[in-house]
Amino acid sequence: MNRQKILEFVSFLGTLVSVISLFLEKGEWGWQKNVLLCSLIIVFGISVYILFIKSDTQTYKTQKEINIFMKQWIKTDGVVKIFSRDLSWVDDEMIGILQSKGSDLYIYVEKKNETVNRIHMINPQMHCFYYEEMGFVPSSRFTVIRANKDDKQIAIAIKEHKGYKEKFKHEIYISRDSLIDKKILGLANDLMNCIECRNKYDKKDSSSK
Repeated sequence: MNRQKILEFVSFLGTLVSVISLFLEKGEWGWQKNVLLCSLIIVFGISVYILFIKSDTQTYKTQKEINIFMKQWIKTDGVVKIFSRDLSWVDDEMIGILQSKGSDLYIYVEKKNETVNRIHMINPQMHCFYYEEMGFVPSSRFTVIRANKDDKQIAIAIKEHKGYKEKFKHEIYISRDSLIDKKILGLANDLMNCIECRNKYDKKDSSSK
């Protein structure tokens, strides 16, 4: 839980306590007091949900809005690890940002494509890994920032199915510092490590032939 969230919660809690105290001071309240208390408890629960759960998911109406978020997200100092299928969302401005990451950029994609080649041409220090040979298509896309630091975070976009077509939900889940978020990060790291190990094994195997 970050500092801003704590401050928001403390402020909200103080306001709620003040309101409850104000009404409890009036002794003439009967059943109305119980109704009021129940209502305030419900409001409290909804507010906690909005502050600490719902706010972890940001909704975007267009791909352009997602790209704006991603550009700010990737600019963060430290190692960035992008897990995607083909990087189809990367535009010219994003390529410039990825160039500036140097060796702090790790990309995991299905296979080589024009976008990957463009990034590699201007940033030969980047690390790129492919999972096509593993024979699976991931249902999630995610990006980890500050991957080399203790305060790493992950942003996850989930793909949903609509009829016979696939589309991305324009929602991005952003991890905070909860226990479940740490487990999510652990699983994401395991997946990326598996792909890295498979790539290293394939290179070693091909060189021995």
